Amino acid sequence: MATKKRAHVCNQEEEEEEKKMEQFFALLRNFHEALNRRKEELRQQQQKDAKIRKTQSSWVPAFEWADFNEEMEFQRPTPCNNRKQEERDDGLDLSLTL
Repeated sequence: MATKKRAHVCNQEEEEEEKKMEQFFALLRNFHEALNRRKEELRQQQQKDAKIRKTQSSWVPAFEWADFNEEMEFQRPTPCNNRKQEERDDGLDLSLTL
């Protein structure tokens, strides 16, 4: 009778061990499948990016002498100190001269 109990307990332990092993290998399979899917997605994205790069134009600007031939007039900027004094015309002298 004791041997039957031992055999029954051993069978249960073996079944539990087999279930754990099946779960472990199922996890491994799922991991590899997810990894392969991600690799495929990245490969497809790289192909799309390569197609986009091929279709983009490689425009190079061209300048001619006439572009630089005209004279340009530059305006002198107004001094900052004058502008600040005009803005602060409230009667206070805020200059820090000694």
